[in-house]
Amino acid sequence: MIKIEEELEVKEKEPLYLSTLTNKTIKEISGVISKENVNEKYQQDKLSILTIYPIHYFGLNGTLDQIKYLIKCGGDQNALTNDGRNLLYRLLEQSELMTDRIEYLLENGGKINLLHRTTLQSALHLLCSHPQITFDLLELCLEKEGFLLQQNRQGRTCFSLLCSNPNVDSDLLDLCFQKCASLNTIEDRQHKTAFHYLCQNERCTRTKFMKVMIKNKCDVNSQDNNGKTPLYYLCQNPYMKWSRIKEAIKGGADFKIKDNNNTTPFHNLCKNPRFKPKLLIELNSLVKKTDLPLNVVNRFNMTPLLTLCQSYFINKQMLEMLIMMGSKVDKIVLNETKEDENTLEEQEKNKTEKNETKKNEKNKKSKKKKEQKETKQKKNKKKKNIIPLYPLNLVCLNPWCNLEIIQLLLTAGANPNSQDHQGDTPLTCLCHRNEIDLDIVVELINNGADVNHTNERFKGGLMLDLIKRMKKVSLTFIKFFVETAKIDLSLENSEGQTVLHYLCKSKKGIDYNIVQYLIKNGADINYESTKASDNRTPFFLACENPKIGWDDLKKLITKFHGDLLFVDSSSRKNCFLAYCSRTTNIELKAIKYLSKKKLIKDINVTDKNGLSALHHICKANTVDLSVYKYVLGKLNADINLKDHTKKTPLHYLCFSRHIDPKILEFLLSQKIKDINCVDYRKNSALLLLLGNYYGLNFQNVELLINAGSNVNLKNLDKMNGMHCACRNPGVTIDTLELLIQKNVKYWEFDTYGRNPFLCALSYLPRISLIKYLLEFTKNINHLDSTGRNCIHYVIQSVQRNNTKRGIQRILQILEFLIENGAETSIKGKNNQMPKDISANERLIKKLLLFNPSYANDFQNLFKYKQFTNETINNIPIHKSILFARTKISDIGKIKDLLKSFDTKEIKIFLKWAYGYNILSNKNHYQMIKPIFKQLGIENPEKHHFKKDLINYYDSSEKDFILLVKKKKIKVHKIFLMARSKLFRDMFENTQTTEKAIHDYSDKPYGTIKLFINFLYQDHLKMKQLNKKIVEDLHEMIEYYQLNKKSKLKYYLSKYIENIKK
Repeated sequence: MIKIEEELEVKEKEPLYLSTLTNKTIKEISGVISKENVNEKYQQDKLSILTIYPIHYFGLNGTLDQIKYLIKCGGDQNALTNDGRNLLYRLLEQSELMTDRIEYLLENGGKINLLHRTTLQSALHLLCSHPQITFDLLELCLEKEGFLLQQNRQGRTCFSLLCSNPNVDSDLLDLCFQKCASLNTIEDRQHKTAFHYLCQNERCTRTKFMKVMIKNKCDVNSQDNNGKTPLYYLCQNPYMKWSRIKEAIKGGADFKIKDNNNTTPFHNLCKNPRFKPKLLIELNSLVKKTDLPLNVVNRFNMTPLLTLCQSYFINKQMLEMLIMMGSKVDKIVLNETKEDENTLEEQEKNKTEKNETKKNEKNKKSKKKKEQKETKQKKNKKKKNIIPLYPLNLVCLNPWCNLEIIQLLLTAGANPNSQDHQGDTPLTCLCHRNEIDLDIVVELINNGADVNHTNERFKGGLMLDLIKRMKKVSLTFIKFFVETAKIDLSLENSEGQTVLHYLCKSKKGIDYNIVQYLIKNGADINYESTKASDNRTPFFLACENPKIGWDDLKKLITKFHGDLLFVDSSSRKNCFLAYCSRTTNIELKAIKYLSKKKLIKDINVTDKNGLSALHHICKANTVDLSVYKYVLGKLNADINLKDHTKKTPLHYLCFSRHIDPKILEFLLSQKIKDINCVDYRKNSALLLLLGNYYGLNFQNVELLINAGSNVNLKNLDKMNGMHCACRNPGVTIDTLELLIQKNVKYWEFDTYGRNPFLCALSYLPRISLIKYLLEFTKNINHLDSTGRNCIHYVIQSVQRNNTKRGIQRILQILEFLIENGAETSIKGKNNQMPKDISANERLIKKLLLFNPSYANDFQNLFKYKQFTNETINNIPIHKSILFARTKISDIGKIKDLLKSFDTKEIKIFLKWAYGYNILSNKNHYQMIKPIFKQLGIENPEKHHFKKDLINYYDSSEKDFILLVKKKKIKVHKIFLMARSKLFRDMFENTQTTEKAIHDYSDKPYGTIKLFINFLYQDHLKMKQLNKKIVEDLHEMIEYYQLNKKSKLKYYLSKYIENIKK
């Protein structure tokens, strides 16, 4: 029993919380905060740990009048927080700008230049980067000696932050230049100026900004760490405006300046989708041809023309103009030139010179390492092969290219057989696309493209790769390739396939006219691949292809002499086995024809895996019964033949997707030696059928059982028929009833310690199936070998059913299991409870709010109205339960507080009081929310039924005594009535003090005390048990008529298991 400990209440002064003063007037605040304590720190509320000044709190949450009052009282507005922020800094951190407060603070001595300790930013930095910045506010800050050149930790000034602000205005820039002329000279750590950030700003598209910056003598050609100029960022901007670039060109911007990757602004301009042919004409008039880097190659081997050829907005007019201006088309573009090497070396020297000035003499070792790296890089550059790139190749790779662009490049002198570094020609580049335009292919071939070109990828399989990417293969296309292009049909691709191989293997089916044309022009239907791993012929592939009907296949045999005696070296299949191994479309005509021609020497010939023709037919999805009758009846196929995995044709039929009961009945009528024969996993045909999700059918199971299948046969995982059926989500109650009628051992466990009930819960069956299985389970809280119970299994299935419907179904199953005594607090061997496994908040609430083994007993007591001792709105209740849940000991007060509510609302509230799971229903929770507020119950979700009752009854007076060998044990009647049927029968007729004492002197005191302790707390410690106590407790369970699924029974069984181990 829990001991009662009286605690002394000590009244202390409540501390001041600033959140309590927000909505109060200045008079009320003046009674709490005065000149003496205005500069002291206080907590914001009870939950907050940090302390702040009152002026900081009211500056953010109060009114302007409150701020004025605090400053009059002597409040320091420049008081700093722990990280060095004053009130002005904190106001500018907010998303909405409070201009009236900021102006007042600036006029009354607010410091704008105080720096943050970590970021080194001032309040002016925040104002310049704020999207709601105004001209008046910035002017006021500059009048109060705001320092625009102050740099933060990243080296950025206030002016550079203003330039990167999306809402910057030209008036603001003019104002800044009036205060300080040398704003653009300061660079940050990336060596970027404010002009860089202005050009990099995507939303600033006005030309006024450029004019203001150029008027104030900003350097247009200054380079950052990456060698990029402001013009570079202007050309890269996705919201590019031509007028801004025009102003930069007038201001002296140079297109020839390269960055560290040797890319120029003109490269980015050709990439930009806003750059149109009209603008290129205007650019040509503004800049000389010599000043445009038309043929400069960057580090990625790209010229401006090549970047345009790669882009999705490729345009014929743009290409034509670039070619007219002097861009190279016919010559190889190299990744290494002498000019590029010189520029790279010059840039590297400039960098090293700058770094040497900053470094000390102590870093000589690091310099030597750098020199060694540079020498290695130079050696590697010499060793590298030259990488050729062609515009025509890149255009053919581009899916947005059309015929007109290719015609333009070909007329300009592009080579149709140009090869890149991988050996791809324009024709082979087309094969990299998902879809191909045939007109482009014809145009390239007419201009002299080599169709029979071979490289590492395309070993003569160019036509095959083109056919793969075509939606429909037409005869005209094949004729063009064969007659005009004169392609060699015997050439193979990297997989060892010819054109005829692919057509016979295609899932789209076969066109007999195309095959006939190819064979007449030299293609061989019996051609064996030179590849050792796969030497299948086109005819063999046609036999395997389910899309090819028997009529087309027969024509290949009769007209083109398809070799039926061919045997594949890898799978050891002949053509008959290949035909039977189809998934569908196995016809009786074909089998009859092949058997009449005497091509089938032995029907029981097997392939590499030991599968015969009958095995393959049983694996197929839909096969007619007549096929089985002909193969088994006339061809004498062996139904007992086993493959390498020891499976018979019956095994494969029971595991196929579609099982016809007529076919199964016919197979069972044959001479089967042993219907219970097992495979290498010890699975019989019945076990495979019961585990088959698609083919499980009551009629099929009944046929197998009536034929003599053993229901209790176990596989390697020690699963019998009941386990396999329960693991199948498509199982029905009829099949389970049939198994139980055939005396299946439903109480046995598999190797993982699971009974059929646990196997079913891992796949979330219907509640009707769970109810049915629960009748045959001895213990709902049975644990598997890892220590998990049914609740663990249901919650772990969230990963497979993480949808709205799936979670609703899981909640329904959880509610049903918990109501029937499933425990939510059992820990597995990994010390994880069900609530620790789940990541779903709804499931966790479900597990925490409902404690079933305890609450169910009191809910059952609620049904017995003769034990109630009070009514509310004519609803009989127990006073003690209401006192425990509401912590109000006066029943009259409770009645007065509940007067204004309906009987329906009161009923729902009383259900919550008796431990029902009401809070999970949103509608019910909203209905009784006002009742909780009226009774003063905060956070009803945290009020657990069990804890409330134990806390109440430990401190209240007992009304019943158990006498055990002259020792008194004081208890409560309501606990005894709720937890034991014996006491309910005892107190049924009378509630007077006649039976206030009951004598149990014939039983040991220790066991009685343990038993009463369990009735109160629903918990037992294993250390307190021994053999004698366990035997006595077993007798007391039956004597006191406890619930069959009681938790006490679980503890005793677990104790016995530990003794056995």
